[in-house]
Amino acid sequence: MTSSDTPFASRPVAGLGLSPSTTAELSRRFRLLTLPGEVDPQTEVLAVQKGKIDAALLDRLPALKLVATSAAGFDNLDFDLLKSRGITLSNRGNSRDIDVADLAIGLLIDAVRRIAFNDRVVRAGRWVEGRVQQKQRVSGRKLGVLGLGRIGKEIGIRAQAMK
Repeated sequence: MTSSDTPFASRPVAGLGLSPSTTAELSRRFRLLTLPGEVDPQTEVLAVQKGKIDAALLDRLPALKLVATSAAGFDNLDFDLLKSRGITLSNRGNSRDIDVADLAIGLLIDAVRRIAFNDRVVRAGRWVEGRVQQKQRVSGRKLGVLGLGRIGKEIGIRAQAMK
């Protein structure tokens, strides 16, 4: 499907900090304008993955009605500014939260049990020197999670299972 095959092919969509795959997909469906460069004052939708949304940017997009983001955090967004201009904010939700939490727990276990380190020791033949370390345990320890947003909560759920 090319942009000329879609009903919205002529409508401009602005993109800020988009990945190559997102850029390719949006370009197939819309007339994608890549910020900070290209601007069409008739643009009603801004797709954001990385980058700051501030008054200067919004001033360049006077017809903007929707900011759609797939980012996990909202540090780059000024909610009051968007609200004051009547712009709706859409977030893709927790599509990656579970994967990130799984990885965090996996890295925690690796760091405590030294799995990757021990793998390198064994592959290098240094296990006979007694360098393999298996003395640490994850279970029974306290875990501090800084920030209990969606990802932090998922990490906490997984950590509870480890008692």
